[in-house]
Order: sequence, then structure tokens, then C-alpha cells
Amino acid sequence: MIADYARWIAHAPSISQSPDSETALTAIKASLADTLSCMAAAACRSQKDDTYEHGGEQRPDPMPALGRWLGAQEASTGSVVAGLNMRTTPTLAAFFNATAAHAYDFDDDFDPAKAHPSAVLWPAIIAVSGACERAGESISMANLFDAYAIGLDGYRALGEQINPEHRNRGWHATSTIGAVATTGAVMRLVGGDEETNRNALSLACSRAGGTMAQFGTPAKPLHAGFAAETSVRAAELARAGIAASPKAWDGPHGVALLMGEGEVPRSSISTPAFEERRSAVIDPGLKFKLYPNCASAHRAMWALGSLRGAHGFRADDIAAITVSLPAAHLANLSSPEPISPEQARFSMPHACAAVLAADPTSVTAYQMPTVRDPKITAIRSQVTVRAAAPSNDQVDGYGPALKATVSVQLHSGPTLTASCSSPPGRGDNPCSNAVRAQKFTALLGLAGVPEDRAREWYGRFTGDTPVTLSQIEAFLRQPAQQP
Repeated sequence: MIADYARWIAHAPSISQSPDSETALTAIKASLADTLSCMAAAACRSQKDDTYEHGGEQRPDPMPALGRWLGAQEASTGSVVAGLNMRTTPTLAAFFNATAAHAYDFDDDFDPAKAHPSAVLWPAIIAVSGACERAGESISMANLFDAYAIGLDGYRALGEQINPEHRNRGWHATSTIGAVATTGAVMRLVGGDEETNRNALSLACSRAGGTMAQFGTPAKPLHAGFAAETSVRAAELARAGIAASPKAWDGPHGVALLMGEGEVPRSSISTPAFEERRSAVIDPGLKFKLYPNCASAHRAMWALGSLRGAHGFRADDIAAITVSLPAAHLANLSSPEPISPEQARFSMPHACAAVLAADPTSVTAYQMPTVRDPKITAIRSQVTVRAAAPSNDQVDGYGPALKATVSVQLHSGPTLTASCSSPPGRGDNPCSNAVRAQKFTALLGLAGVPEDRAREWYGRFTGDTPVTLSQIEAFLRQPAQQP
């Protein structure tokens, strides 16, 4: 697989030359806008010095802590850091910006890899592009879009080899698969040959890691940062001439065996060649997130919201709520009684409470004032969550066959039930451009950007007039300025 991916990186036709180029480029631009808004909203916190209560203790907000740490690191004129109006090395910029992009868990995800690709891909691509340009190398936006598409192809191929076993064993694919696949995107950007690409991918395998034990903690977003940093570092080392094993992914001691099934590596199973498939940007496409919390809760949230919309009940009318989820999704939602913003994003009871007594599409629904709100805590106490009975179409953990079912028992007597298998944002149930723009403007509002200015930026990132790298960097430094 490493050899196949290395070859694809070196020789794949540009995404702009594919039969689906218009559709693919529209999706890539949308992912760029979505990721940049997530990044800007979290990065703006890095200039503050906030704390919050956690289990009776005061903890520092992780983004200001990360900003202070970054300020003490190596200075450079290479790559822009979001929210801090500074430049640093490409590896550090990729690390910080990817962490920010994933901080609210509002960035897109991707089924085959069970990962958050854009939060890793775009920070790495932008960081390396900025450093290349400042070193006198010409980088076009077409190069960035092309690198993104190649990287997502890698996420699909690698994910299909080792999932669902990889995810079910507790690995966080954003920082495992993400490190290797994003290295492919960086190597495409810098024009690596097959051998150098193979070495870079192998080196990334040596740094792939991160488990679901960090879900619901400030460390979880760092996984995206680690993956982005690894991709840039692996590319630098390979380009410097460092060789590595071609069997680091699918050899007898490779990632696919050790982090996958544990017996016969899934890589031994025949998979379609890269050139035989449509771009992963289209097949299966990204999952846009409507809610800023773990996507494992989204089916149930949509079902509950649909019930409320159809029957008009209020939170006070409810006696009990029962949520039935696929077992793999239930495993992700590890905080039934959250005491921090991070835990709230991984809590099914809190997600239900947000639907009923807050704005579940807003970051504020998962911040401490809401987490501590007596109305929210009262609703959380009414929620029971259980694993759904497994079925044959649920074994691999993919696709719309997976569903969540929500039952609401009212004080007045009736029990209302609804199920959801495909919440808005999936390829088979896409969100409109208006919904995407609304999310973008709301996130930039957290960074102090007026709505009209935010809409200008959204149009620039997603419109027909090509955005430039210098405009992206200007946005990262100060999103409130005019495009």
C-alpha cells in the first residue's frame, strides 16, 4: 500500500483534470472554508488567559496555554500561526493550526478513515505552502487543492485497510491514519518522486499514534496537531535523504498489522487501485458537521430535534428520554456526566439537553455556563443511553445503515419515537450552501468578525474567483480585516 500510494502521489493526474473536477473543487473549497472558520474561532482564544472549573479545580483554557508555549519556541519567517499574528516553522505552524482547527470538534470527518481529515490536511498544506513561497518557490492554489485531494485519497485507502478493527481497538485515526495520509498530501505539494514519497510515508508510520483514551480531554485536539506536525517533519526528513522501510505500513511489524486486526493484516485483502476510483472528495465525500461535538451523537440529536419539531413538546413536558446507539458510537461518547467543555462534547445526555434547552449548533452549548446550567443538568439526568442490538449491516461501522433511535416519554402519557440514519452533512444528505455559510459566520463571530465581513470571506473562499495563499494567510493573522 505504501508503494502504491507513493506512486499515486507522484503520478496521479491533477484533480482539475478529472471528469468530476467541478464537483470535486467545489467540495474542496467548502472544506477549506469550514476548516479555516473552525481554526479562527478557536485560535482567537489563544490571546486570552481564561480558566474554567473542572471537578472543583481551576484549569487553564488549553488554547492560551498552547499559545504561550508556541511563543517560547523557535521563531521563523516561514509559516503563519492562526490568531497570533506571528510566523514560525512549518512544523510548529501545522501543529498549532491543526490543534485549533480540531479544538471545538466542529471540523468535518470522513467515514473510511474514521478520522477528521481537513483539520490535519489544510494546516499542513498551508504551512508548507507558506514556507515554500517565502523561500522563493511558486505555489498556486491549484497545487493546494490537488494536494488536498491526493491526501484524502490516502485517508480512504489506508482507512479501508485497517478499519473498523483499528477504530474498534481504540486508536484515534485522526492522528494515526492522519499522519501518514497527510504526509502524502505534503509530498504531492512539494513534488516528491516515488522513492522520496515512500520514505516520507514510512517515516510518518513511525510517529503515528494516539488513542481514544484522550476523548473528552484537552489533549484530544492535539492529536490533529501531532498528525499535521508529523506529516511536515516526515516530508522534510525524506527530502533530506533519510531512507526508511517500505514495510512500515503493511509489513509483518507494520501499522496495518499492529494497529489493525492483530492477526492477518487487512492490507492482504485486495482493494481497488487508486487510478480505478473516483476522487475520495466525491466517493464517499466528507461529512460536514452541523453540531460542534462528537459525530457519534449526531444521529440521535437530529432524531430528537425532529420529534420536538413535529410534536412541539418542551423540556418540562418530558419524563424520560431513551437513546439507542450503535455500540461503536456509544464507545466514543464516554462522558455521561460531563464536568468540562471537552467532556460535554463527548456526552450523549448533554447533546440531548443541548437540543432541548440550548442551541445545539453553537459552540456555546458545550461551554461551562451551559454545562453547569440547572436546566441542562436536569435534562441530562432524564437521559438513558444504551447500545443497539447488532445486525449484519452494522458490523463494519460505515454507511447510512447505522441508525440511532430516540424515544421520548411525556408526562402526559405518550411515548414518541424517531430514528435517524443519515443526519444532514453526509454525502447522501448534504447541507445547503446557506447552512454552511451560517456556520462559517457564526464561528467567525466568536473571533470578533462582523457578519458582513465574515460573509465576504466565505464568498472569497468558496466562490469562482480563486482565493490566493496570501489571502488565506491574511485571514489567519487577522480574520476581521477586509478580504
